[in-house]
Amino acid sequence: MFDFDQPADRQGTGNMKGAFRPRTACEKTPLILAGAEMDFPTAPVIREALSAFSQKGIYGFTLPDSAYLNAVCFWLRSYRGWAVSPDMIVPTLGTVFALNTAIRAFTAPGDGVIILVPSYYRHDRSVVRNERCVTTCPLREREGQYSLDADALEVQMEKKENKLLVLCHPHNPTGHVFTEKELQTLATFARETDTIVFSDEIFADITASAHPAIPFASVLPEQTVACVSFGKTFNFTGVNHANAVIPCPSLRNRFIDQRNADHFGSIDPFFYQAILAGCTEAGHDWVLAVRDRVAANARRLEQLLKKNCPGVRMSPWEGGYIAWLDLSAAGLTAEETADRLEKEQATLVDPGNEYGQGGERCIRLNLATQERNIDEFVLRLSEVLRS
Repeated sequence: MFDFDQPADRQGTGNMKGAFRPRTACEKTPLILAGAEMDFPTAPVIREALSAFSQKGIYGFTLPDSAYLNAVCFWLRSYRGWAVSPDMIVPTLGTVFALNTAIRAFTAPGDGVIILVPSYYRHDRSVVRNERCVTTCPLREREGQYSLDADALEVQMEKKENKLLVLCHPHNPTGHVFTEKELQTLATFARETDTIVFSDEIFADITASAHPAIPFASVLPEQTVACVSFGKTFNFTGVNHANAVIPCPSLRNRFIDQRNADHFGSIDPFFYQAILAGCTEAGHDWVLAVRDRVAANARRLEQLLKKNCPGVRMSPWEGGYIAWLDLSAAGLTAEETADRLEKEQATLVDPGNEYGQGGERCIRLNLATQERNIDEFVLRLSEVLRS
């Protein structure tokens, strides 16, 4: 029904991923698997809506009206089984913007913010730039399978200086989707210590069927700022927009006050149209098809690695469209592997050392790509390992 075999045409768009060029003298065609951005154009229903809207020529200030809010509610209810009311939805200028808003709204300079590591580097950066202290809490890792380390987490959450915890769910970069038991454990600690949780759920629409991402705000509504975005879902990563979902009125009002102080203008008019078009049955069908393609790519990658790269272990794919590969058994570091792939094979991946503690011997790569790119990547990685 949808053609995912043809790559997105990035030429002349200014797209960052399209500008990536490996530092190499290798004559192979560049293979860009760095960056969590799909290699598919967005859903046809959205492209058609944006094309029609562009002809109207009205691109002014745009409000989160009832049509917009009801579209978001429809999506969360039908796709994630999460019933939210329109008043819970707070538009922001992106997930990182929302995290910075939460840090300033609910903590003071010098307070601690707990980060589960390895972690998306912009979470850590937001804490540091706001003059707060990063408190790391490693995830438990056993043979490539990640999970919440309840004992380590309890120790950090009991420290009075730690006021906020950042949950990335599904987790970036490992792809772990936290289970209901893990979320309940986290919620219990948060209640006992009065810790606010910022839940980054931008990957939550693309998960394995056996691992649905339970909305954390449905587990801890009174202390959660959840951030949902269609940036990953519909490949809008270059649009600075997301929605915070905050069930608690007092928490929501504090967040809104800080958001406004940080100068939130209006919704991007093109994004408004994209939301109305995407949050439909047609958009839903496209996302399901993307999820199936990503799942197939994950299975293929795992099988090919076992056959051709026995020293590389892939963490079980549960959510997001990223793969997390451990190179420990091959005796390689993340930095060394990424560097050799780039220079010897004209291939770009994300080195795991960028994600802090626990990523020193791992690499991350994009799974929302063409099947042939998965095959070619394994071939190139195997050549690096042999050499």
